[in-house]
Amino acid sequence: MCAGMHRWTGPCLQSLNRLLSDDREGQPLKLPDTKRTLLFTFNVPGSGNTYPKDMESLLPLMNMVIYSIDKAKKFRLNREGKQKADKNRARVEENFLKLTHVQRQEAAQSRREEKKRAEKERIMNEEDPEKQRRLEVR
Repeated sequence: MCAGMHRWTGPCLQSLNRLLSDDREGQPLKLPDTKRTLLFTFNVPGSGNTYPKDMESLLPLMNMVIYSIDKAKKFRLNREGKQKADKNRARVEENFLKLTHVQRQEAAQSRREEKKRAEKERIMNEEDPEKQRRLEVR
């Protein structure tokens, strides 16, 4: 795929800032259903004062985007590549589950502390000293 992309980029290579291909995105509380992503970031010449000739100079890069999309549709991993990707995904999922477990534990601890604090406040607000002592014993 790189050889075909070089044909499109040629002299515009300095305008290509970043190329990212990913079929996973986002990190909410549970592992998300993912979308395949092909992200291109370009440095547009002109620093905000872009002229039509500057945009025409980016035409080869736009052609490269179309070429990359077509190539990515047909791209298939070999057996070793699939195994490596599955292994990495399993590692990421395990780390994610560890992280969410810690977050759930912290949330449960803060709920317990809040309950204790509310109970203590309720005891302190009790005006009857006998009833206050009985509540403290519990």
